Amino acid sequence: MSAKNIAEFARKLGKDARGNVIMLTAAAIFPLIGLSGAALDVARIYLVKNKLQNACDASVLAYRRTMSGNNVTSETEPTARNFFNSNCPSSEHLAQLAA
Repeated sequence: MSAKNIAEFARKLGKDARGNVIMLTAAAIFPLIGLSGAALDVARIYLVKNKLQNACDASVLAYRRTMSGNNVTSETEPTARNFFNSNCPSSEHLAQLAA
């Protein structure tokens, strides 16, 4: 092919708009898949964070309720641990949420 033929072919290709949608869709599909995967990961992170925060809040409230005045005693610690363990999903369940 001579340079004249190549220039003519490039000119025709530039004027022809058929098939542009397919090329743009093919180029855009990979970033869209990546962004949707990232959005799913962020949603799962927030879900796990909220479950852990709720368990911590429940255990702190239970601990404070069992305190007598402002005194902290070792007798009230098991109550807080029990509330946390009952409100916190197991580590296997958290792993399933995060996976």
